[in-house]
Amino acid sequence: MAYRKIEAGRGWDWYQEGWSWLMRAPLLIFSQVLVIFVLMLLAGLVPLLGHLAAMLFGPVLVAGVYYTLQRLETGDEAPFELLFEGFRRQFKDLVILGLILLAAQMVLAMLVLMAIGGSLLGAGGMAWSAGGAELDPVAAVLGAGAAAGLLFLLLIVPLAMAFFFATPLIALAGRDAIGALRLSFNAVLANWPAFLVYVLLYLIFAMLATLTFGLGWLLLAPLMFTSSFAAFRDVFPATPPAADAS
Repeated sequence: MAYRKIEAGRGWDWYQEGWSWLMRAPLLIFSQVLVIFVLMLLAGLVPLLGHLAAMLFGPVLVAGVYYTLQRLETGDEAPFELLFEGFRRQFKDLVILGLILLAAQMVLAMLVLMAIGGSLLGAGGMAWSAGGAELDPVAAVLGAGAAAGLLFLLLIVPLAMAFFFATPLIALAGRDAIGALRLSFNAVLANWPAFLVYVLLYLIFAMLATLTFGLGWLLLAPLMFTSSFAAFRDVFPATPPAADAS
């Protein structure tokens, strides 16, 4: 499947187009996103197994919103039950995607912890080699935090690039999980100026949403789904709309 290169300004346009998508069925999309949030929250209350279930089935539920938007694209009726369409279509690859996400989170956490530990050990070793000089705990913690933050940033960016389009590529284009991750990474890399604008705007919107005592997230959360769908249709225009979702 071919992706196309677009100009940087499209990063802003995706939010505008995402708003138009949201306004097609605001109550439906909002309720689907709310159900996903509640289910993820409830799963998080169950130690270990809840987190595992949330990671594995999260992409399956997220795919349901994309199926809904796909149905709205053709002007057909989109029932709420489309939220669970991922359990019927592309289920295996969506679960594999969740499994890969879980593994990536575990590896990322392990590497960050190793960076923190290595930085603290290095600071202690330098103090010892300096003739037993007293270790400044504040400086050591700040150094460890900086090392961990840099490593986290270096790893999270390519992961985000790989996962950004992965779910719609599986759900709407029928790609396998590995192929979807690879194609998503390449598409985002080829269009990094537009995605940089998109991410910077998200940071601004997220800050504003948080400053409204979190109420702004009631609007921003569904908008992130619809704007990412707009981005998907923009970057992958040849993706066939609306396979049978009945």
